[in-house]
Amino acid sequence: MKPVSLQVSAPTYEALRSLAAGQDRPVGALIRDAMEAYLLQEQRNGPSVLDLAPFHCGPVREQWTRDEVFDEMRKR
Repeated sequence: MKPVSLQVSAPTYEALRSLAAGQDRPVGALIRDAMEAYLLQEQRNGPSVLDLAPFHCGPVREQWTRDEVFDEMRKR
């Protein structure tokens, strides 16, 4: 683990300290959990497959409807 130093307001620290005491955990553990939850959320909100550039693999043989494309995707 790497140490991190940060400053928070007195009311925020007291609220964290109170929560930590109620859970019988250190304040640092709450902050670590919050940071990890934030990173997981950001990873889920990352780029979408819809943001990728199309890959050219030859001419289109037959135009599919949107429903046909989704049906094909669900089969895999």
